[in-house]
Amino acid sequence: MKQFLSICTLTVMFLGACTQVALAQSPNVLDGAYVKETNLTKRVVPYPHLREADVMYKRRIWQEIDLR
Repeated sequence: MKQFLSICTLTVMFLGACTQVALAQSPNVLDGAYVKETNLTKRVVPYPHLREADVMYKRRIWQEIDLR
């Protein structure tokens, strides 16, 4: 009985170690919530030229945040 228990324990430990190695080698797992990019890979958004006379509606919103 003691030998059977030790064989079962070693088998469970071996199978647990094998699954850990398989999970560590998985390439499709993200380390964070998103993929970080450098500024060199980003591009500037090309906004169209807009004259002041072409603006139909403009509103300035002033908000104060209470930090008390």
